[in-house]
Amino acid sequence: MQTNAPLRISAGYDKLLSNGGKIMKKQVLRFTTLLLACALFFSGCSKTPDGEAGTRSETATAQGFGGEVSVTLTTQNGTLAEVVIQGDKETEAVGGQAIQTLQKAMKDSQSIDVEAVSGATLTSEAVLSAARQAWNTLNGVETAKPDVKMKAGTYTASAPGFRSAWDIEVSVTVDETQLLSVQVNPDSADTVGIFQSAANLLPQRMVEHQSVAVEAICGATVSSNAIKSAAKKAIVQALEAAGTDAAAISAFETIPDEVPATEELTTDILVVGLGAAGTTAALSAAETLAEENPDGVSVLAIDKAGRYGGASSLCSGVFAVNPQGLADKYNDGKDFTDRDALLADWLTYVEGDAKPEMIELLLDHSGDTIDWLVDDYGLELEKPQTGLTEGDSNIVLFSYAPSKDGMTVRRQHNIQFYDNCMAEFTKMGGKIMLETEAYDLIVENGQVTGVKARNTANGQEILIHARKVILGTGGFLSNSAMTQKYLSNTFYPLSGSWDMVGMKQNDGKMLEASIAEGAATYNIGMCPAVHIIGAAGFLSNFEYHTLEDKLCMQTMKPTKWTEGDLPHYLGVAPDSLAVNMQGERFTNEKQLGFNAWVSGPNFYSLYSDTQISAVEERGLRTAPAYMTTVNLGANGWAPDGTPIPNAHEVMEAAVAAGFAYKADTVEELAVQLGMEPETLKQTVEKYNAACAAGVDEEFGKNAENLDPLAGEGPFYAIKMANYPYSTCAALNVNTNLEVLKTDGSVMSGLYAAGLDASGVLYSEKKPYVTYGGVDQGFAFTSGRLAGIHAAASLTEK
Repeated sequence: MQTNAPLRISAGYDKLLSNGGKIMKKQVLRFTTLLLACALFFSGCSKTPDGEAGTRSETATAQGFGGEVSVTLTTQNGTLAEVVIQGDKETEAVGGQAIQTLQKAMKDSQSIDVEAVSGATLTSEAVLSAARQAWNTLNGVETAKPDVKMKAGTYTASAPGFRSAWDIEVSVTVDETQLLSVQVNPDSADTVGIFQSAANLLPQRMVEHQSVAVEAICGATVSSNAIKSAAKKAIVQALEAAGTDAAAISAFETIPDEVPATEELTTDILVVGLGAAGTTAALSAAETLAEENPDGVSVLAIDKAGRYGGASSLCSGVFAVNPQGLADKYNDGKDFTDRDALLADWLTYVEGDAKPEMIELLLDHSGDTIDWLVDDYGLELEKPQTGLTEGDSNIVLFSYAPSKDGMTVRRQHNIQFYDNCMAEFTKMGGKIMLETEAYDLIVENGQVTGVKARNTANGQEILIHARKVILGTGGFLSNSAMTQKYLSNTFYPLSGSWDMVGMKQNDGKMLEASIAEGAATYNIGMCPAVHIIGAAGFLSNFEYHTLEDKLCMQTMKPTKWTEGDLPHYLGVAPDSLAVNMQGERFTNEKQLGFNAWVSGPNFYSLYSDTQISAVEERGLRTAPAYMTTVNLGANGWAPDGTPIPNAHEVMEAAVAAGFAYKADTVEELAVQLGMEPETLKQTVEKYNAACAAGVDEEFGKNAENLDPLAGEGPFYAIKMANYPYSTCAALNVNTNLEVLKTDGSVMSGLYAAGLDASGVLYSEKKPYVTYGGVDQGFAFTSGRLAGIHAAASLTEK
């Protein structure tokens, strides 16, 4: 059973569980009728017992693909009258469409006993499970625990993870009635770092609670749900091997509901968030306090996720100005770049909207910060890309080593760096609490004195009292209410819900809490950090093809591609016609990877039926010039000149899935997309004229990439998404990284670093600066300086 103590790092945190089962090589299974039977274990018509009159409602929740899914059922005189299903963390074009389909099916049939949606298994399972819970509660039905008998042994199954072309494999060992062990294959090709936290923590909890319905690991939701889904399949195998009905899986789907009593903790300095900013804040605070108190320090660092490092552990490089140690190693002790020229260039770029003193703070302390991390904590960096001294670019980027071995190896090195940091932090007396979410400030007499937090694994409330609080929570991108409220439409259409790939714990709760207490913001409305573009959905039911001679940089396994990614391929291709939500062209499509953000959260790529037919015959014409595009399916590009004979079938599937649209005319297509028909018509006509002339006067696209939307129709629009990793701006801070109030005074006791404060460097008129790795450089530097100042302020005589 879980104890009352919050979860802390264990000695074996970085050790993956070994795999005791044989790897099963098989095609990815996208739809499992067996699990549908499990979800519908208690079948029957959806009508409450006779005599149950009036209107009654009940809500239940279950874990879907990306997060929690809720189902609210309303009955009228005992008959199902209304169904509301919500799941804002599910992918819009897959899970979101499944939710709409299931909701309509339940309403139309006035029954919860409906078919699951093929290709959206995890979302469907969650909806059906929550609907059954709500229905049973409305009917006063106690869910009877079925008799369980399994055949003792080890069973192995798999389910697609975040890298959906590769499965996560799980082996479950059972006796006749109990789970004895759960092991996750460490060679699964999910995102390094994120995957490990789920693989390390979930198995022991499933065994402890004898349930696969334990909470997903925050920061690794998709990997967690894949592990749980694979474990369910393995348990079903054990049940069926003993002749037991597969529906008995419900005995292992009980939700642990014991919540430990509230705990109160006290520390001198509390660091909230353990990405780059929080890590350096914790280290520098501990170092500073240790100098005054060699017997121990009182610094507590917490993170909502089940791992430390945050999104920073997935980054490729860091901005720094002339770190002397690296200059000695790589440049004969000479400066890499001209600091004053860089400052002048930066100030010109931001047009007076940034705080010059904060830019100078970064320029003057980033080098020392990087030397400190390299010398004391084992950060590995390669020779930088530079440019200002030669006048050919503005890049001042140190890449994390070793880049030649691919992203997986690089990320393993990053993880080792954060392991080193946390090991040294705990040696100095610092304490770490993972899966601990701070959600509000404690304020006494106008001073911040701590936070209210909760354990994300067991729901325990935790009050943490602190003399100083440092925020490094990574912005607010995953909070759609905040992105709609704060992102500005003054210069570009930025307000709205932005999708993102990867960890989604940057929900801005502590930023909202700070603003509610009077904290000022700075450039909070600026564009998020968009590095990736891709289709707004993906198709999982098409075959994968392996390219043995090419390695996927994300997994270092042979690259896979699939016809199901055709909408993505077309959407990012240089010969597409890209339009914003108003139906207007907005950039040279060859530069979509750099410029798509100007369209806001989404844009559309348009194609004619003639172009789709050409893809069937000769394949794709060109690959994008800038390959920071997300292949939500296979992570590989279709080989040049490879015909895709089922291209029309794929496009029809995308239309059915809800992230592509089809109409006989451009005007009809515009109506479907919510655009003025005449606007889109004129855009297409102007583009076709440019294609005919071979000259793109509007955006300068090369003639080789000008491919007209020819023919009479039909025409297709693929909904595309800009996938940022974070917002770039939030709170206003001074050069001590203390949060400032709206009246300009200091909010006593509160600091902000990294993406929680980096708007002081930028402008709302433009994306964040183009020097390479600046967000990461500011996170390391501002976190370090915040930690030093917070600790020094406590030791001043």
